[in-house]
Amino acid sequence: MTEPGTELKIWAAGVFDGEGCVVIQRIYDYYYKVSVNIGNTNPRIVEPFCEHWGAKLYIDGHYQGIPSVAYYAYFSPSEAPAFLSDILEYLRTKKGAAELVLKALRAVAEAHSGNHPLEPYFWEGVKKGYWGTKMPGYDTEPEAERVASAGRLALVARAHPINRHLKVLDKKTGIMYKTRRQCGEALAHEYKLPISARVWDKIYTRDPNRFSLYSISI
Repeated sequence: MTEPGTELKIWAAGVFDGEGCVVIQRIYDYYYKVSVNIGNTNPRIVEPFCEHWGAKLYIDGHYQGIPSVAYYAYFSPSEAPAFLSDILEYLRTKKGAAELVLKALRAVAEAHSGNHPLEPYFWEGVKKGYWGTKMPGYDTEPEAERVASAGRLALVARAHPINRHLKVLDKKTGIMYKTRRQCGEALAHEYKLPISARVWDKIYTRDPNRFSLYSISI
């Protein structure tokens, strides 16, 4: 690995602003990971990131869903901080996201843990618009989230401050319920369920496509 000079750092920042990815991803429920990479169909654009910053090169047979050879440089959590620190002052569009990811990686290193410390930084990035919450079973809307799995609903309500209270729209009847509990109690008879603290979860697990969830900012 050769030490990058100022000119190369400026070039790398420009390319990364346009072609790079710096996010904290929620893979499932309580598992989060940092993703720092850059992809392009031209290997000459990707190779310097491997040569000067130690990224790993991967070759894929598809690029944005189109059959075509694409080249990707992936930074591990141990390699990403040095790279992001080198280009940070020259970044424009991805500077905020890069600063937050750097802060998150340092927190993980200090905590000697690879997972849980990332959660608050993930939600901070969501609120600032650096990345969305989309993952299998999730969709994202401004100031609102629709969640397609009752098992994940508690996670969103706990982790995301704007989702501590959720309104529920029954798309079948058009009725908007102020709380999940209110909705569950109103529909318990229809689903032949006894009214209990978990009746909403049971209804939502059976028929998630019937409802849309909307947050109330507090």
